[in-house]
Amino acid sequence: VLPKSVTTPIAMAIAHNIGGVPSMAAVGVVVAGLQGSVFGYLILKKIGLKHAEAIGLSVGAVSHALGTVSCMQADAKAGNYSSISLVLCGIISSILAPLVFKLIYLVAY
Repeated sequence: VLPKSVTTPIAMAIAHNIGGVPSMAAVGVVVAGLQGSVFGYLILKKIGLKHAEAIGLSVGAVSHALGTVSCMQADAKAGNYSSISLVLCGIISSILAPLVFKLIYLVAY
């Protein structure tokens, strides 16, 4: 679950580094990407979110490249912000995921 909102290669690397199963991480990423791609932009518009920047950042953070493509098709500005969010989430997740995992492990055991 920890590396779900990044691209598949990054999620697999994170899962491998924290002792997880990379193929399971890949499945989680694909499912999240498909859901965000199909429903993300539409749901955010339906609930009244009007700013392309907010929509793009949200969809890019949750559904990575597939969501970015759906944003780009609907609104170029949202797609641009989604791309930025995708990259930032990849960087932040690859740095923080191992640290969060170690913290959870220390607290649990």
